[in-house]
Amino acid sequence: ALISRLIPSLFSSLALCVILLILNWVLFLVMISIFPVLFLANRLTGKLVKKTVYACQRSFEKFSKGVLFSLRHIDLTRVQTAEEQEISRQTRILEELRSSTGKMIFTYALHGNVQQILTGLSGIIILVAGGISVATRSITLGEFISFYFAAGYLNGFVNTIATSVADIIAGNESMATLHR
Repeated sequence: ALISRLIPSLFSSLALCVILLILNWVLFLVMISIFPVLFLANRLTGKLVKKTVYACQRSFEKFSKGVLFSLRHIDLTRVQTAEEQEISRQTRILEELRSSTGKMIFTYALHGNVQQILTGLSGIIILVAGGISVATRSITLGEFISFYFAAGYLNGFVNTIATSVADIIAGNESMATLHR
């Protein structure tokens, strides 16, 4: 995630910010007014992603340990005629894993959708502010269109950065699990 998506998106975003600042600094300031909200939403949903990734990993560990236990002690389970109890226990563990995985997928989707909605809101703000600027003749229509297209590219890179954060959080949780 870091090498293939995040770093190129960061450099491209910085270059586009410089271009947008040169094109029209007032519209650029209007556009980045949504970034604090984007950052806050990213932090809040990031915490939720971290919590659900942690829960999913614990469920998967429990599942793996249960399968390993069942395989190692299958003869003992048969001798004690405890197959039904073991099947019931493994079914509960599997259901817990399914539930935690579903929650994790939901929080990943929530994180991505919140980021896309907020960057889309940034585009709407630019349209309104740019339309007012064109109507008051403070910028030309051509200047506004070039700014709007460059801002659209920037929004795409910002979405890539924001959605990469969820992958980085999950990777960080996995690394923390390995070091325990």
